[in-house]
Amino acid sequence: MLKQATNEILDRKIEEATANLRPRYVKVLHIISEENATIIADYISAARIEVNLSDHYRKDLIQVLSLFSRHTSNKHFRQTTRSDIVSFLESFRKPDAADTSKRRTDTADPLTYCIFHPMQ
Repeated sequence: MLKQATNEILDRKIEEATANLRPRYVKVLHIISEENATIIADYISAARIEVNLSDHYRKDLIQVLSLFSRHTSNKHFRQTTRSDIVSFLESFRKPDAADTSKRRTDTADPLTYCIFHPMQ
């Protein structure tokens, strides 16, 4: 009974956080751990109250933070270490030989912002 009530609350939070987004973003949040999905949904809901988040930014947050959750095997965000974050960012790095134009920094900057901004 308690588990069902918890799932209903989480479903409602996810629906609020993903309002007006494609259904795939709901699925993305259901794939990760309930704890991390709750944190993401709560963060988006709180941020929408304070700031008018664009749909694009909400999509980016959901994608990046769910990727990060899966990268750490759904480790609770509150138990995340610096090495988890560095490992995640390094997973996007191309070898220097393949990245002759040094474009990897263009990818890391938005990812770094999405990861560190919610934790401030």
